[in-house]
Amino acid sequence: MSEKEKLRNKILALIDESTNNWAKMAFYSDPKVAAILERVYGVWEQNNRRGLPIDYATIEELKILAKAAEKYKNAGPEVIGMLFREESRILYDNRQDNSMKARERFKGVKNILRHLLGI
Repeated sequence: MSEKEKLRNKILALIDESTNNWAKMAFYSDPKVAAILERVYGVWEQNNRRGLPIDYATIEELKILAKAAEKYKNAGPEVIGMLFREESRILYDNRQDNSMKARERFKGVKNILRHLLGI
């Protein structure tokens, strides 16, 4: 099994196949993860959704994703506070330029939380 396959399988096992929704929330809300997944999903769409989006990640991206998956695998309810503090900081930092990007990121985190919490 190649290093790429090992990393892919590790990420899928720790996050996608996990029953820990807190881990999923933390992982998918991480700015580095979000940036990688945005690129990967774009490539996946361009390839008519063949395979899984993670199949289009580079080895470097997979290493970053695997590190984040390991970091968040045991996340608990404290992740909500962490996520909202981070999003509040981003919104505060961007209030002067009234950034649409910051508002969209905050909206995305709220949607993830609603989905994972079933509200």
